[in-house]
Amino acid sequence: MKSFVLYRYILPYDPPFPEREGLLLRIFHPEGEGWGEIAPLPGRSRETLSQALEQLLYVLTEEKSISLFPSVAFGLFSAQQHTQSLKSPLPLSALLAGTPEQIIAKAEKASSQGYTSAKIKITGIPLSIAKELIQHVGRQFNLRIDANRAFSFQEAMRLCEECGLHGIEYVEEPTYELDQLEHFNYPFALDESLIEMNTLPKNSYFKAIVWKPSVMGIECAKEKKLILSSACETGIGILGIASLAATFKDIQPLGLDTYRFLPQDILSTPLDFSSGYIHPPASIHVNTKMLQEIAHG
Repeated sequence: MKSFVLYRYILPYDPPFPEREGLLLRIFHPEGEGWGEIAPLPGRSRETLSQALEQLLYVLTEEKSISLFPSVAFGLFSAQQHTQSLKSPLPLSALLAGTPEQIIAKAEKASSQGYTSAKIKITGIPLSIAKELIQHVGRQFNLRIDANRAFSFQEAMRLCEECGLHGIEYVEEPTYELDQLEHFNYPFALDESLIEMNTLPKNSYFKAIVWKPSVMGIECAKEKKLILSSACETGIGILGIASLAATFKDIQPLGLDTYRFLPQDILSTPLDFSSGYIHPPASIHVNTKMLQEIAHG
């Protein structure tokens, strides 16, 4: 690295956040420049944005090796590797959330655009309606169900039994009763529970890990199918996740559709998800007028 510029951003965001705040690191090196995003997710990340900023400045100025916060590790990786490994389109998984009517409309649109994978969020939807939605949408996609730990073990089991789960890839976070996961006998995946659990379930139905690099870092678990997922980043963070995914041998459809919740990105040309794939951009242009420069070196 020859030099760097560090920016702060605050952008309006759709629910669950009124706004999103983070850092963008721009580094200059002999081959050109790279961008990385450091944006701890409120309520999920163990570090705050202030802590991440303090550590990042220490690393950039002192150039000493220390144990990094996950968001800092991800941002530095992205800035150093940005899009170098992203040479071909990668598949995406559509995010279907909202009211039942909105979910059905989003599913129809995603299917017409060429998506073959989708994740339906059923938090807050009555079990009887969730069952109908899953059966309807499951005919169009290889479907992932996200329960966000909304159900008891018995409720989650009943939902799976009544749906049949034909063509369903997995149920993400099926229950808040984590001690019962060893007895859950339908394919399931874990996301937020990973931070809370000392050991992973030994249940053979535990099929996948949903991994958010901004929250969990770049040292990804290898023992399960890995689904890389976004944590409400800007386009820079989204491209960083895609670049990390491109280094894997087994690339699963990426959970990056939170990008649609960002009304205005800092990229001059927003990313295009309309084909069910994320394509490598020919070049990256950041609208620095939307950013506040806070450090350089």
